Amino acid sequence: MRRTGLVVLAVGLLLGAEGGEKGDVKAERKKLQGTWQLVAEVMDGKEQPSEYLKQIRFILDAEGNWRVEKGGELLFQGTSTIDPEKRPKQMDSTLTMPAEHKGKVVRAIYKIEGDSYTSCWAVERPRPAAFKADLAAGHNLSTYKRVQQ
Repeated sequence: MRRTGLVVLAVGLLLGAEGGEKGDVKAERKKLQGTWQLVAEVMDGKEQPSEYLKQIRFILDAEGNWRVEKGGELLFQGTSTIDPEKRPKQMDSTLTMPAEHKGKVVRAIYKIEGDSYTSCWAVERPRPAAFKADLAAGHNLSTYKRVQQ
């Protein structure tokens, strides 16, 4: 999968939507809603260069839909579910576009600290248990900052 494809899948993990709309899920989705800028990432065991990071933004809505843009161009979109009651918090994301990645699932753990969001995630593999990039397990680590608008 392309590097951008993995980022998009990770971004999708940020988005929260869960059937039943429990109050804690609604509150958590509100924290995740908005535009986020990728600021650090270890993917496939390698730190990603700043030139790449600066190009990636993702946008989340209140219903759990998301999209990833690279330099303003739409690259991916999908939907997510979250479970903020788990420790660490968990999320699953399903890619809906592009067609060649449709249906792929990303399992993650995440945390929000102020305007910073950190996700440790894996594509089509078991969910990470700790915030640590692990090449052998296929675990990647991404950090985002909220874009103030």
